[in-house]
Amino acid sequence: YNPLYKDRIYINASSGKFRIQVFDFSGKLVKTISKEYPQLPVSDHYKKESLNFFKTDFRFKGNFDYIKKRLKYRSHHPVIQDIQVAEEKIFVVTYQKKDDLSECIILDMAGKELKRIYVPLNQLEPLSFYPLLYSVYQGKIYSLVEDEEEETWKLHVTDL
Repeated sequence: YNPLYKDRIYINASSGKFRIQVFDFSGKLVKTISKEYPQLPVSDHYKKESLNFFKTDFRFKGNFDYIKKRLKYRSHHPVIQDIQVAEEKIFVVTYQKKDDLSECIILDMAGKELKRIYVPLNQLEPLSFYPLLYSVYQGKIYSLVEDEEEETWKLHVTDL
């Protein structure tokens, strides 16, 4: 997540709404970019996968019963999963999926939607300290996606 671009800071300002606040470096709010976007419910499949993660991951499996009793799920995912600002565009990754691809909404700097695409992104573990592994450069999105069967990482290039 890189919220800095030129002389502005871009912050995902709400978990329940599509809202990006733009600040100057003194901390003054310059503008707010908002759009209508539905919140996606947390699915039973996601709950099952996350429970399995805590049950099998070496960091948590010893405390699985404790975690399971205290684990609570939100009813909905946050609207925005990640933001990158590059090449005079704002790239917003949401939790919307199409097969194994993640939705990326591309906005101009004023917040007008230019297009929506679906890109391969590494699926984060339920508890991860790592960002989504992608970058935007010269009209392409480059993403690193783990291939668990081959135990390698593969670079995917998506034209914008």
